[in-house]
Amino acid sequence: MFRFARAWTYPCADGLVVQTGATAQRYRARLRGLGCIEIIHSPLPRELEASPLRALQDGVGGRVVAMG
Repeated sequence: MFRFARAWTYPCADGLVVQTGATAQRYRARLRGLGCIEIIHSPLPRELEASPLRALQDGVGGRVVAMG
């Protein structure tokens, strides 16, 4: 369902923001009608990105996927 929704709505967007060049290439290939794609790289140091440590909540590992 999400794949259909993306394919139908993303080409109508003025732009798309992604975090990596690989992600931008994937969207350019899949969604030909998509206009502007901007890459905003992660501000985290590479050492932290590669760290096996994750946030814990109630003893279960987790991952922050969005924050604002």
